Amino acid sequence: MTLFPRKLDRLVERHRLIPLKIALLYALFGGIWILFSDHFLSLLVADRSRLTVWSTVKGWVYVAVTAGLLYWLITRYADEMHRSEGLLRERNEELTLTEEELQQQLDEQCRNQLELHEAHQTLNALFNASPVAVLALDGAGTVTMWNQTAELLFGWPAAESVGMPHPFAAGAGADDFASLLAEALAGAVVNDLETCLPRRDGQLLDISMSAAPTADPQGKISGIVVLLADNSRRKCAERALVQSEENYRLLFASNPHPMWVFDRETLAFLEVNDAAITHYGYSREEFLAMTIRDIRPTEEIPALLEAISRITEQARFDGVWRHRLKNGTEITVEVISHAIDFAGRQASLVLANDVTERFRMEKELVCLNAELEERVRARTVELERANRELESFSYSVSHDLRAPLRHISGFSRALLEDYSDRLDAEGLNYLNRIQGAAQRMGGFIDDMLKLANVSRSEMEFLPVNLSTMAQVVALELKQGEPARQVTFRIAEGVTAIGDARLLRVIMENLLGNAWKYTSRRDEAEIEFGVAEGTARPTYFIRDNGVGFDMAYAGKLFQPFQRLHGLDEFEGSGIGLATVRRAIERHGGEVWAEAGVDRGATFFFTIGA
Repeated sequence: MTLFPRKLDRLVERHRLIPLKIALLYALFGGIWILFSDHFLSLLVADRSRLTVWSTVKGWVYVAVTAGLLYWLITRYADEMHRSEGLLRERNEELTLTEEELQQQLDEQCRNQLELHEAHQTLNALFNASPVAVLALDGAGTVTMWNQTAELLFGWPAAESVGMPHPFAAGAGADDFASLLAEALAGAVVNDLETCLPRRDGQLLDISMSAAPTADPQGKISGIVVLLADNSRRKCAERALVQSEENYRLLFASNPHPMWVFDRETLAFLEVNDAAITHYGYSREEFLAMTIRDIRPTEEIPALLEAISRITEQARFDGVWRHRLKNGTEITVEVISHAIDFAGRQASLVLANDVTERFRMEKELVCLNAELEERVRARTVELERANRELESFSYSVSHDLRAPLRHISGFSRALLEDYSDRLDAEGLNYLNRIQGAAQRMGGFIDDMLKLANVSRSEMEFLPVNLSTMAQVVALELKQGEPARQVTFRIAEGVTAIGDARLLRVIMENLLGNAWKYTSRRDEAEIEFGVAEGTARPTYFIRDNGVGFDMAYAGKLFQPFQRLHGLDEFEGSGIGLATVRRAIERHGGEVWAEAGVDRGATFFFTIGA
């Protein structure tokens, strides 16, 4: 390839000189011919005529020789030109091939550069997106690359780390990291070396280190690449797993209920706890030499095998079974089991709870419930009979007792009207006392009927506005005695769920009592509201009346029990008993707090 251009250059240079050579040869030959031909002819031929002939011949000879010479020169030049054209064509072909080779080399170089760029981008993406910290160090330990995970993991940003010595030269893990560098720089690949390395804030991290050397184009080791994976979570998980396994082991060993593990294929016991050994009477060695069939009654073994055949990895093996103790006693147990892997074997973990005594008690309870139901039916019959008797009594009270009272009251009134002028003062007093007693007896009868109605009336539970009800009762009391000066303080928006008729009875009696026992106060005050700081709504009615001695509070809600004499305050002693009966039918409670001449407060709840 190197000789051909030189040969072509020489050939081109020679072709450039050929016309000059032809002209010089032609001039030289013509000059010699002209100079010497005439001289020689004059010496050879003296005759002019013959000289002219020979001059003519000489001219034609000159033409012929010149033509031949020109033909030879031109032919040679043409041959040279043909050879030159051949060399040029060969050169052009070589240049074409060379150009094609160069173009192929350029295309290959472009492809290589594109692949190199893509590989660089891929490596850069992998470097930055790696879930583990990646850093590159040169031979002197200077950081040349530091990815984002390393920034997040250790706290040093790449801008501060690249170009600086690695930050693990001192402190915890320094020796391990130095050993890693030394091995990698010696050409070794190090995998999963575990140590502790510090963060920028001083916190120690459990780290798994791997490293590999990098080489320059001549193959000489120039640095290393280090991968640092945070093992803190894994370590915590491993510690938690170990602790969990220990907890499960302790739970298994110390569980007060019998527990065991059995192989689902062979049904052999693989492990038992102390409670099983104690409860069933077998030793641990005896248990581990048995299968679960050995603790079952013979007639239950087919059902046991069928149940075990349906167990899958997710299925539970629960139910109530009969087991047999070592002494032959049969017990009833509730079994809860889970499929587990035990030392590579498909097994089940079983917890057995002896419910023999519970089942016996449940049978007794069923019998007792049947007996109680019979008693309830009998009691219901008695209550129905008592209700009928109460209705009959109420009828007698309202009809049979009222008739004599009407006679007594009527005849006494007739005596007063018709014979008052014939009676002395003492006789008139007797008649007035007879009439007053008859009226009080009528009031007693009315109160007794109210108490009976409260005890046996049907109830309808609805939302009731107690504030409105209290305001209505207060207005009725004021209209009954308009001359009295009583201040009512009734809280707004107090509601309850209950029977409106019975709640009206409660409010009428309690507010009526407060009205009655404040009659001796010039400035009477009665308040209705809801107590604060109680677990459930607690309503109260408070007055500043005469109050009572708390030593006798137990008599308050008993029928016909009075804490004040009739000469002090009128009443039958039925009102508070009626209140308690109505509140109890709502599932609530009623109680009072008072002091002599310091007023009284009655509290009550509605519902449990």
